[in-house]
Amino acid sequence: MTSADLGWLQFKAQAGIKSWGRINALVVLEDFQGWKKGPGWDDMSFANEHDQSIDRIAIVGPEQWRDLVSVFAGKGLRSTSVEYFLSSQLEEAKKWLNEAPGVS
Repeated sequence: MTSADLGWLQFKAQAGIKSWGRINALVVLEDFQGWKKGPGWDDMSFANEHDQSIDRIAIVGPEQWRDLVSVFAGKGLRSTSVEYFLSSQLEEAKKWLNEAPGVS
């Protein structure tokens, strides 16, 4: 994943927020190999500006990435609920996203 990939994801999220007001996000890690080194990874401006419009973020991927991706996504450090699901739990992730906000 590059910072340009992240920028694309943030652009898509902003478009959803503009269209619907509040959103949930489903991120599926497919052939994920980690992050490409470079500048910009410490920029938290998107989260600071848009977290109030994102109810939940479900990330689905292999166990090997759970801890690093959870830290990268700011699980427990931001107002948006972030949960990591294993690849075999895609349907559970979708169900969690469709629960009412504030329900865990």
